[in-house]
Amino acid sequence: MAAGSFSFYPAIGMLMERRTLRPLVPPDAILFFAGDGCGNFQLAGEMALTAPNTIAAADLNSDGRTDLVIGSTWTDPLGSNELHILLSEGDFRFREVGRLSSQARPWIGVIVADVNRRQVRSARLS
Repeated sequence: MAAGSFSFYPAIGMLMERRTLRPLVPPDAILFFAGDGCGNFQLAGEMALTAPNTIAAADLNSDGRTDLVIGSTWTDPLGSNELHILLSEGDFRFREVGRLSSQARPWIGVIVADVNRRQVRSARLS
């Protein structure tokens, strides 16, 4: 789950992972919830993404919009883990600009921070 300003409105929104392990249920996705500024949230949309399990939200390209870094872990032992980098286009719309794959162990967390104090954000996986 992640929180941030994902739309043109000043209220905070939330993102959650929906991961299903069975057929005939809603597919895996990232769910977007818009806040009203009073503590209430309603579903604002969703984005299909296979096996999401960790989300970090930060302004990655210094444009004032909250972008996303999403880790997905495959349940298939022969599949790869992926890190998706999505830039915000406003109002809960995102464009994927990068994807990294790894055969390493499943990712359990991702954080984004300015680790070298140069106003450039880096992602850290664990």
